Amino acid sequence: MQLADRRITLTQKEKATLTLLVKSLNAYGATLSQNATLTLGNVKNNHQHPHRHHPVHHHQHPVHHSPHKVAVLGAGGAVAQPLSLLLKNSSKVGRLCLYDVVHSPGVAADLSHIDTRTVVTGYLGNVQLEPCLSKSDVVLITAGIPRKPGMTEDEQFNTNAGIIKDLVSACADFCPKAMICIITNPVSTMKSKKRGKNMSAK
Repeated sequence: MQLADRRITLTQKEKATLTLLVKSLNAYGATLSQNATLTLGNVKNNHQHPHRHHPVHHHQHPVHHSPHKVAVLGAGGAVAQPLSLLLKNSSKVGRLCLYDVVHSPGVAADLSHIDTRTVVTGYLGNVQLEPCLSKSDVVLITAGIPRKPGMTEDEQFNTNAGIIKDLVSACADFCPKAMICIITNPVSTMKSKKRGKNMSAK
């Protein structure tokens, strides 16, 4: 399915969420770059004067941290597709891995036509979850079912909590140091009931 053929309408809340995520990723990348600069400065000074400690000066040339690997789980969804589009255009992202049980290879193929350095790869099904997550720096989870007519928030929560449980467990196995961002609905219920009796992911 071509991405251009799908007309996606986002709410103001979803647009705000996407904007916040991109800003957070940019800030995260800047922090890593700054830490790399400070670390290299300390190693250099200690090597020259092993018995003396010198402050790191801010006029040092910055060290460019390698672009990050970002994985989007649930990449075929209405929120994940425009989010992936923004990530494809970010200079902080070197590899963009799109995972879902449907549509992710097609979304990846469409985004690959955008002329940026970010390399996009689509992964489909549980068998390909490990290579998608392996060595990821950031994992964005948007996977889950939308709330259907007649479905209560608890019913949506119970279904999506199980999905999140499996994906987060996979992150613990394949990319334990990654920063994980969960934006699966209902987000407010996921937070308030994380210790409640209805938490099926417990």
